[in-house]
Amino acid sequence: MPSVQLAMGLDPWTLWSLILLIAALLAGVMLFAWWLTPRETALAYWSVAFVLLGLSMLGGVLREHLPAFAAIQLANAAILLAYALLWAGMRCFAGRRVSSLAVLAAPVLWIALTLVPPFRDSVAMRIALLSGVACVFIGLTMFELWSSPTRHLRTRKILFAMLAMMWVLNAARIPFASSMTIGGKLAVFSDARLAWFGLSGIAITLFLSFALIILVRERQEMLYRSASLIDELTGLLNRRGFLQQAAMAFPRSGPVAVMMLDLDRFKQINDQYGHAFGDRVLALFAKVLRDNLRQSDVAARLGGEEFGILLPGTKLSDAGRIAETIRRGFAEVTLAMVPDGLPQGVRGSVSIGLSLAELADAGPQPRPASSTLLDAMVRQADEALYRAKMNGRDRTEFAVFDPTRVNPAA
Repeated sequence: MPSVQLAMGLDPWTLWSLILLIAALLAGVMLFAWWLTPRETALAYWSVAFVLLGLSMLGGVLREHLPAFAAIQLANAAILLAYALLWAGMRCFAGRRVSSLAVLAAPVLWIALTLVPPFRDSVAMRIALLSGVACVFIGLTMFELWSSPTRHLRTRKILFAMLAMMWVLNAARIPFASSMTIGGKLAVFSDARLAWFGLSGIAITLFLSFALIILVRERQEMLYRSASLIDELTGLLNRRGFLQQAAMAFPRSGPVAVMMLDLDRFKQINDQYGHAFGDRVLALFAKVLRDNLRQSDVAARLGGEEFGILLPGTKLSDAGRIAETIRRGFAEVTLAMVPDGLPQGVRGSVSIGLSLAELADAGPQPRPASSTLLDAMVRQADEALYRAKMNGRDRTEFAVFDPTRVNPAA
């Protein structure tokens, strides 16, 4: 290979050997991250992509010692497949379907086009084609990242910036494609003046690989935190999750209702039909809640057979209607349940306590914290629930909450 010396004293062969070593290490890091997180399929796509990037660079460095088909068609097809897998991994990470045909289309098309004129005879046109297709896949990856439900992840913006830099690097090759050839041959791997391309590319790839790993780890940590707030049996929030999310959803002004619900004679159901059947009843009641509540409402299983709901923006008449719908709906669906070996259905009933308030806009005046108002309304709804139990069960009791009686400093 030509030994044009770099200012730093490294010839192109030494430089690209260093770049290949870094690429191999990056591929190893991605594979190790996948090994640590085997359930994250996106890491599998990205790991293979980084391996292919390393192999494609190796094919470029050794192009003088390889058959033309391996050095031109296969090595560059590996690059396009790597970019396609980068996009596929982001789709997988976002929970979207990945099409194998879409992933394989670009490398297959590359091989086909470079075997016929004009791409077969022009290195510059092949560089432009390769860079253009790479830009398409990087752009698609950026779109998947930006449109996926990952807005709360801090790594998202950093990763987007890395992808944007990678897009610019590939796009810059298109107008300068002719200057990357000497005597009709690719000069990127032999001309030290073009070393910036390899150095900048490997630097971006280095940050990109770590950003992808951090993105996966950040989402996993978020899922673990969320799991600690969810009741496993019903899929509703648990008590801790309810207090957190209800405090955040608590309105600054306007009507609001807090509903406390308790399944009647649930211990008898457990004793008569078994705990497995009791679990089915709890899960069924949770489904009744989800079917009759709005997306803005916050529902939770607070423990045992006790449930709680925050209904922001709900007036007295609407809250009463929702409570009645839940009470009747639960009775109807439990009648359809027939436990094994028993001919009759089981009628479930629920007692409900409702605390309702009309919050005035306090303006510049201090007002109690949302968590303080929520706690006070939960206590009042609990008292109303107790009255419903004492007055015969299977009913709703109401209480009007006065927010002005709560100490703002509490």
